[in-house]
Amino acid sequence: MVVWAVRKFRDERELILFGSLFFLVNIALLLQIVSVGVAIMAERYTYMAYIGIFFTCIVLLSNYLRKNTAKQNIYVPAILSAYVIFFGVFL
Repeated sequence: MVVWAVRKFRDERELILFGSLFFLVNIALLLQIVSVGVAIMAERYTYMAYIGIFFTCIVLLSNYLRKNTAKQNIYVPAILSAYVIFFGVFL
């Protein structure tokens, strides 16, 4: 996915690579190759790393909104709102 995004969005190449590498470096530092304690897998270690994924998604979304017409842009907030409402209610 990262390779596709870098090829498709050449204008934001540095931002996409920054967000992706931010995620990968944070995850690599927190991997427990040798487990410490009873928590073999804990999601609390990924919270900081998700900033990189969200940053990359926002860069790609802003690029999409900038390049497409206003008629197509009305669907993006509707889809994002439905996504947030779905996960807000059911999770």
